Amino acid sequence: MCGISGSSSFDKAWDLYELNLKRGYFSSGFLAFDEKDNVVLKRQKGCFEKEQIREEIFSNLTTTPEYFLFHSRAPTNSKQPFTTDNCHPFNFDCFYVAHNG
Repeated sequence: MCGISGSSSFDKAWDLYELNLKRGYFSSGFLAFDEKDNVVLKRQKGCFEKEQIREEIFSNLTTTPEYFLFHSRAPTNSKQPFTTDNCHPFNFDCFYVAHNG
């Protein structure tokens, strides 16, 4: 079962992400954006490391981040291979999407 968490505070979004990991963590996705609409997007197999993600965000955005979104994925079919194409959030036109189910 997947989990989605988000907040305008990195620490709050992270705390919620960690709580969602109890639901499963086949893969994880992350999105942050700043007031200039710059985006940091990362998707990987397994879980994130907090300080590594924090560093990646704050070194890649030109201004203070406005929002943080995490997605943890636990597919119903564990035989499905990991690819970034089946990991959220994903980009569709001018939208970034994460869904649950």
